[in-house]
Amino acid sequence: MIDRLQQAPPEILPVGEGVPFYSEKVPGDVERGLGGMYGGWGRRVPNENLPSYVADFLGRSLDPNEILELESKGFKSRYSTLHLRSDDQKLEQALAETLVGMKSVEGAIWENGWDSSEIDAVVIGMSSPLDPDFTVDLANLSGISPYAKKVTVHTACDSSMRGLNWVLDPKNGLYGKKVILGGLENLSRSLTGGDGTRPTKDTQALQLFANAVGFIGIVPGVSIQPIAVRSETKYDEKAALQVAVNYPMPTQGENVAEKYDSSKNHLTISGRIPKPGDGTGVVMANNKEMLKLFGINTAEIVKQILIEMQENLGLQGDPNAWFQWVVMHHANLKIIEFQSKKLGNDNYPLDLAAYWVVNEFGNVSAASPMISWLRQSQNMVSGTRGLFIGYGAGGHYDVIAAEVP
Repeated sequence: MIDRLQQAPPEILPVGEGVPFYSEKVPGDVERGLGGMYGGWGRRVPNENLPSYVADFLGRSLDPNEILELESKGFKSRYSTLHLRSDDQKLEQALAETLVGMKSVEGAIWENGWDSSEIDAVVIGMSSPLDPDFTVDLANLSGISPYAKKVTVHTACDSSMRGLNWVLDPKNGLYGKKVILGGLENLSRSLTGGDGTRPTKDTQALQLFANAVGFIGIVPGVSIQPIAVRSETKYDEKAALQVAVNYPMPTQGENVAEKYDSSKNHLTISGRIPKPGDGTGVVMANNKEMLKLFGINTAEIVKQILIEMQENLGLQGDPNAWFQWVVMHHANLKIIEFQSKKLGNDNYPLDLAAYWVVNEFGNVSAASPMISWLRQSQNMVSGTRGLFIGYGAGGHYDVIAAEVP
């Protein structure tokens, strides 16, 4: 797979000594959208350089048994700002994140031939926000009307797909409207202790997680039309993956909560996530339970969607023939292969690994399905059908079968 982001030199963001921003723009259509922009920022770190990069962050060398074999997990490089970890450099982290978000929102508007004044909603998924009003700020910086709906979703890696589910829900009034949907993840900020936590010591997390962004323009009902939808939370009671976030957690036993600020026309959807007990940003506590959380549970929900499609559309035979595209969170290739194996064992042999299209970023949480989408948008022509698959820490899941009208 060619590293498309390396085909042109990066833009150097005017932050500190300069932060490289590697990006690609995807043309869309003025009537139905489906164009956008995605990329990664910071230092590009290929697999062979990652152990020394992480060692510099930790102040010690990694033991041989701590070094992950990442090629088999589907990753060959990533974009990281772990090296921006001093107090002064944390401001640089924030400025770079803001610039990347603004440029990507504006890029998605431009690539569809739209004007910022036409945008009816901006929906952003992110694991942990730089600021509670970050989506509002990005919309304002991008020239979007204050009357446009702003929605921020925090359901970890599932955030952008939970956002898509919200956009496609008819009760939210966005059918036929121009929507900018995206995922923005500066996971280096969380790893370095940029959310008021101590820097993580988890060597797995330091090797897997990185920075990326992806925004697309869509017109619900014109770009895509849902066929079957699932949005669920099966809370991670075992705390297999623990993440510190800087938004208020749902209370009173809720797994997901909504808060609306009418003065800013801003809705925040927040999911419950286990918090690290050691005061750091990320702890990958139990690999076996994570496989259940992201592998088994996700496959089960995908199977429910396939059954519903069989019943409602009369589909038969090989489920691989039902779809022309699959947009999904790229947690790692081993998890995707496990999901496919589980589906096959349940007599629904859908090969999700065939749609692994994001290998230059590492695990970039809610940004990864957006990059996956933009890399397949040319396949989303009238009459095609596909899946959107999101899942994340805390046990949040969103799976949507959809068609292009």
